[in-house]
Amino acid sequence: MTTTTVLATRHGSIRPAVEAVVAARELSVANVLAVDGDEDNQYHLPQGLVDQLADCVDRTGAERVVVDGLAHSGQVYDLGHAVPAVELLDRRDLYYEHLADGGNSAAETARELRRQQIEERAARRRQRNEATTGPTGESGSVSELSDACDRLTTSLDSCQQRQRRQVETSYESVDARVAVVGSVGAPTTDCWCALTGERAESTVLRPATPRTAVTDIGPHEVAVTDTAGFVPGRPEWFTAAVPGAIAAVECADLLVVIHSTEAEPALGIDETEFNGTVLQTNPPETDAKRASWENQLVEKVQKALPTTRVALTLPYGAESLLSQLYDEATVESVEYGEHVAVLAAVPAGQSARVQRLVEDAGGTVERE
Repeated sequence: MTTTTVLATRHGSIRPAVEAVVAARELSVANVLAVDGDEDNQYHLPQGLVDQLADCVDRTGAERVVVDGLAHSGQVYDLGHAVPAVELLDRRDLYYEHLADGGNSAAETARELRRQQIEERAARRRQRNEATTGPTGESGSVSELSDACDRLTTSLDSCQQRQRRQVETSYESVDARVAVVGSVGAPTTDCWCALTGERAESTVLRPATPRTAVTDIGPHEVAVTDTAGFVPGRPEWFTAAVPGAIAAVECADLLVVIHSTEAEPALGIDETEFNGTVLQTNPPETDAKRASWENQLVEKVQKALPTTRVALTLPYGAESLLSQLYDEATVESVEYGEHVAVLAAVPAGQSARVQRLVEDAGGTVERE
């Protein structure tokens, strides 16, 4: 059963990513109310838009209002009085809800904390209003809600740490880690599938928690992680709900940044704030160009993965080791003289192992 919804914004138009999440949640949009105006301190939305919203909800019988903006708990409380008998969500609430439905426990906890904070603000407002006709002091309701917020804050912190550890302590034996990122709505999963050979559909804010597959890209064994996408600027309210994705970015040797086909701001990740390599890509313009785009992407990633160039000398009789090098490294040249001289690019994570194998075979290793 779909939920009849009204969208409202003071930014002139609804963000494409918000529209995509609304569509993914199969909400039935009764109307879109958009003006370009200043934020109202009390309602977030300008007063004229609030009046339109109340009238629209009354006419359409909408069950939910989604505000494309960030309203603090006091503004949500006041807007709820101006537009009664309807569920109110702002942009962060919508994102939290969709991530939570995808199994992201951090987003679910962040969403519940937000609900309790709004309830606490409402209780404090009622307490203040009643203080004019009765005794002052903190009510039991306010105290209970405040304690609930404290517990949820602690629970959120624990959940964030758990999701981060799960990413940080996994796939430590691979040659490299690749994280695929983009803004909310960017087809990150298309990139992930192209690199891993897995099959999955690109869907907004999915996967709700990072999804990783180990694959071979050239001589590299690589852990490739798909993420839900990020809000440009990566504000704290959003990153709080995707700690695993943040950890995946921090652990990555290579970031593949895919740009959205929608008119969303650029994600803004570049070499100035990430220690690894950043590779930018655009989605294929047509399905006919998809295969070519996938092949080019794999080639670009292989070239960008960290390698160590080494000059090896092998004794004759070590042909099996030379065959192994062809499988596990990129052999650039082989010359036969007094010894077998090999120039190769070895995955950075395997350079120590290769050196040990060569020296055990009676050869030598020099880094270029």
